[in-house]
Amino acid sequence: MDKEKIKRVIEEYNRYRGAESRAKLLSLSRDSFEVEFTGSFCYTCGFYDYFDDLKILLEEDGLKTEIAEIREIDEGAIVKFTIPSGLFLVENGLWIDNHFITSDPKLK
Repeated sequence: MDKEKIKRVIEEYNRYRGAESRAKLLSLSRDSFEVEFTGSFCYTCGFYDYFDDLKILLEEDGLKTEIAEIREIDEGAIVKFTIPSGLFLVENGLWIDNHFITSDPKLK
């Protein structure tokens, strides 16, 4: 699961949630990434549900994550997602227990 795959899932999220919440990938490291959520949000529906929605979309696309931190900002939040132990994101793929997985045919 590379950076482009995460961006693609975020684009899907924005297609369906964009009227109330927009997500943007801010940073990516070996075992985590941060996403900025901005928008008008429906606070009565559950402010934190928007973050869980992205987590679910990521899981449906094969990337299991945990929400490690939520920092509220003026117009939304910055959410840190972590990859469970044994999984590590790298530039063009994912390490799972010392096995490299990529969608790039040149790296297989």
